[in-house]
Amino acid sequence: MYFWRLISKEYSNRFTQWSPKEELFVSGIQQANCSADMYTGDAPLLRLLNQISQRIFESHGDREALIFRSADQFKVLNPFTGRECSLDFVALWEHSQGQSFPQIDHTQNYQIPATWCAFAAVGEIKTGGNGKNQLGVYLKNYLQLHPELNAVLGLTVNKREYALCYHDAGVIHRSSFDRNQPGPLYAFVEKLYTQPFRDTSVHLIAP
Repeated sequence: MYFWRLISKEYSNRFTQWSPKEELFVSGIQQANCSADMYTGDAPLLRLLNQISQRIFESHGDREALIFRSADQFKVLNPFTGRECSLDFVALWEHSQGQSFPQIDHTQNYQIPATWCAFAAVGEIKTGGNGKNQLGVYLKNYLQLHPELNAVLGLTVNKREYALCYHDAGVIHRSSFDRNQPGPLYAFVEKLYTQPFRDTSVHLIAP
């Protein structure tokens, strides 16, 4: 919990309220009848996350953009356990054209890579409950298939709140925030852009 409180402190002061555009997406999340409504169709959650990502991308001038995609139509295999998982959404690195953030059609199913090694973050959505147990399973798979990382990050969302998770193999730290607190969510996406917890002496040869 302390981890997320620490990194989100600056953003909680800078981003005290949603922009009008972001507020529309937050309202769409609140009105979702089922979890799939948040990341399919109008996909208000993915639109919110990608709006935040675009703002951070444009402020940094990065070449690689962080894109949040729905993943529920695809199964991802852990080759060590033989088990498959169907995640709700994932974050992927995508090369930008020039300095422009990639155009995203949220109504279309994007073919995500069927490997844990391709993800920058993983997420779980629930209209009821908190999704922490399911996300915990995803984070353990994610860290196991990323030997270059010392820890990984995740996000779980419901209609009332969202929670940021940190997993370093020893523990899973989880901090919950009210839906009207944009700062911690900005901190989460910003942290992903830094590609944290990476051992630069270790490189993935193939997924």
